[in-house]
Amino acid sequence: MLICAVRQLPASLTSLPTVTRLDLATLVRPESHPEAGVSRDCAVFGYVIDHPDGAILVDTGVGQGNAFIDDAYRPQCTDLHDALATAGVTLRSVVTVVNSHLHFDHCGQNPLLYGTDVAFFVGRLEIEQVDRDPYYTDSTWALPPLHQRRLVDGDLEIAEGVTILSTPGHTAGHQSVLIDSDEGRIVIGAQVVWNTQEFIDEIATESNVDSEDLRI
Repeated sequence: MLICAVRQLPASLTSLPTVTRLDLATLVRPESHPEAGVSRDCAVFGYVIDHPDGAILVDTGVGQGNAFIDDAYRPQCTDLHDALATAGVTLRSVVTVVNSHLHFDHCGQNPLLYGTDVAFFVGRLEIEQVDRDPYYTDSTWALPPLHQRRLVDGDLEIAEGVTILSTPGHTAGHQSVLIDSDEGRIVIGAQVVWNTQEFIDEIATESNVDSEDLRI
């Protein structure tokens, strides 16, 4: 989800980089899913920021080869190479990945960049949750090699005009990305909300929040 930013941070870039939404997968929610009554179909998105220092990728969609996920969610996935090509970007040009959180539908194609020099900015609380709960996600997708991990606590500027914002709610370690420039600013909100009405009403959708303590 792309939303307008309201946090007052100094502009750094003179122009706003191109930000392209990537259509990475579609899922079929199982009947047991709390939002199945609203819609069984679910789109999975990522975003790529065409930054002067190199492409910054926000989330990587669903991976392949997890039998439980394949059976429960019936994902139809777009290869990350192909998704990036629609934005005129190659996988080799990606220098940074930001995982908003580590649920399976946001980190599934991370391994395509494992073993490279690409830095993965991940909330420390997310890594701790993966280590603690074997059912939280697919850990082979979620956990970058140690030398590629950049653990984030709170807000962090990761490139000129690009700042990770701590946005706990959907998960304790959820993070969004602010792109800030003289021309304007936008936020890639990931799964910070299901829909914009939550911002208007200031009431979180219960099924999108993983803890009573994190509800608005």
